[in-house]
Amino acid sequence: MAQSSIYGILKNNIPYRNLWVGRTGRSLGAWIYRITLLTYAVRTLPHGTGIAWILLASGLPAVIISPWAGPIIDGIDQRRLLIGGNFILAAVTLGLFALAQVGHDIFLVFFTVVLLSVGNVFPGIAGTTFTTRIVSREDLPHVRGLAGITDGAIMLTGALIGGVIVTITSVADGFLIAAISYLWYAVWSMTLPQLVRALPGADRPKKGRNLYFKQLREGFVQAWVNPVVMLVLGLGISWGIIGGSYYVLLSYVGSGALAANAAGIGLFYALDGVGYMIGGGIAGQWLGSHDKISRIAIVGAYLLQSVFLIFFARSSHLDMAILWLLIMRIASGIVVTLDQLMLQLGVAQEYQGRIIALHSGLYGILMQGSYLVGGWGITALGAPMLGTLLAAISGIIGLFVVITALKKGLLRDTRHDGLNRSI
Repeated sequence: MAQSSIYGILKNNIPYRNLWVGRTGRSLGAWIYRITLLTYAVRTLPHGTGIAWILLASGLPAVIISPWAGPIIDGIDQRRLLIGGNFILAAVTLGLFALAQVGHDIFLVFFTVVLLSVGNVFPGIAGTTFTTRIVSREDLPHVRGLAGITDGAIMLTGALIGGVIVTITSVADGFLIAAISYLWYAVWSMTLPQLVRALPGADRPKKGRNLYFKQLREGFVQAWVNPVVMLVLGLGISWGIIGGSYYVLLSYVGSGALAANAAGIGLFYALDGVGYMIGGGIAGQWLGSHDKISRIAIVGAYLLQSVFLIFFARSSHLDMAILWLLIMRIASGIVVTLDQLMLQLGVAQEYQGRIIALHSGLYGILMQGSYLVGGWGITALGAPMLGTLLAAISGIIGLFVVITALKKGLLRDTRHDGLNRSI
């Protein structure tokens, strides 16, 4: 079956187009929510510590729950999960809107933020696994490339839009718009087709108190025996160990080390978005269509981003820092696009929720701890030495993961045929 262009996929695959429209609107709402939440923290909570606690409340619960959510996502109707989950999240976000309107009960605000953090895990992973079922294997590389371009564009513009909205209206209105974005995703999800469950009823155990833990263990086994999954999870763990520290380094270099002041942070985060767009487009158009090429490309791009992290951290001029950062984030865009694609292509449908949830949880929880390490490292070591150490740690762990995956047959053809339905 010949590959379609991105335009052709959006034109002809109506279920995927509707899912993409819904997710794109929700992603924009997520940035508005993030800026609104930070603005709320700055205005109403103790300076510094309040921001830290609100960030933990919005991020840590999700990464703790993610590895355990996989069996639930694999075992239920993902279309209903997308619809019902987003309606529930919209209602919870309206609770934040009400709290911002009538008063600031700190306990209720934190409790609501934690609920949203946990709840977002389920439709997020369900959307990825559902994509695998409505897009043909041949078109998945283009679809992942489109997702990378879309994510980069929203990263580039979403924070700016969120800041403008909260500035000219209010924090309460920012929460209201975030709630509307959930409703937007839920309504578009209602247009998706009703598909047969990934695991046929005849093969699904009827009952059993230990069924959940049995399915969870099966996901862990798949992660160990499948070299593609091992590579993706291993590289995710490797970057998670240093990723939080990288963002601390990014903010530090942007805000003062190169005399760029506060505008430098915005500039460098904008470059993050541009790099993701370019890397996602490259991966989707040229690298993701062949299994072996995509596996070689993700390894090469991962090691390349480690090298250019050193160049970025040790830059003495702003123009060179911009160049090295852009190249590094293009490589990162390739990695992020290919890792999801490889899980969609290399993991049987009935296990995808568990594997993607495990990947998201391991990466996320390591990122949370890495933020703390980065704060200490900037103070104790300085930007050049911290960047060099981060790149060395990333490269060494990455090489170990690659060698282990190669021994397990990474370059063999491990694809699963017949997993996807063409529309």
